[in-house]
Order: sequence, then C-alpha cells, then structure tokens
Amino acid sequence: LTTSLHIIVALFAFSGCSKQADQPTKLSAARHFDIPTPLTFKQMATPAQGNLLSSSILEYSGTLPTGKVVEFYTREMETNGWHVANLSTPQHGFIYCTKPHKTCGITVERAATATHLRLFIKSNEEQA
Repeated sequence: LTTSLHIIVALFAFSGCSKQADQPTKLSAARHFDIPTPLTFKQMATPAQGNLLSSSILEYSGTLPTGKVVEFYTREMETNGWHVANLSTPQHGFIYCTKPHKTCGITVERAATATHLRLFIKSNEEQA
C-alpha cells in the first residue's frame, strides 16, 4: 500500500512538469475571471509576455461563426460590468471593452477551419 501511494504521488508530481510552459498563459487567463470564453473554444499557447501584472494577450480557437462570437462577447461582457463598443464589420469582429481599471480589445477572425480570438487585456491601475 505504501509503495502504491508513492507511485501515485510521483505520477501526479511528474505529470505537471511537461505543462509548466503553459502555466503563465493559464495564470493570466485565471486573473481575468471577468472575461468569459465561449464553451467550445480552447486556449492556445501564446508567446512569452512582458509584464503579466499590467497586460495580457490570450488566444483561443473554436468553431462558432464570427457573428455568434461577437454576439456572445457583446452580451456577456455587458453582463460582467464592462462598457462595450462593438466596432465589428461583417467580415471582422472587433469589440472594445472598458472598466474603470481595465481595458480589453477582442478580435474575432474566421480562418479556413476555425475561428480565432485574441484578447488584449490591459490593467489601467497605476503601479506603485
């Protein structure tokens, strides 16, 4: 029983090692709990970012049409207390959202097989 317990603990400990590169991306997404993501969209790995405390870039990929994604973000961001400006065209989605201490620009682009989201998030709080 003790050996089995050690093996299980070791498996859990080593299973996270290969995913450490994704940690900054997932931590950044978790910091922005007030920005929803459509259920069918998966987060994509993003390049290393500078100061994660003041800004983030999050990227997602999914299959919803551009118009449906724009409708989702317009509705859900307003529900979460954001002021929303929908600047989209029929071909390209762009939504600009603001709160007193945070700004978020969302681009929605349709590729051949998927819809890509990019969220540019900036904290407007003064750094001490």
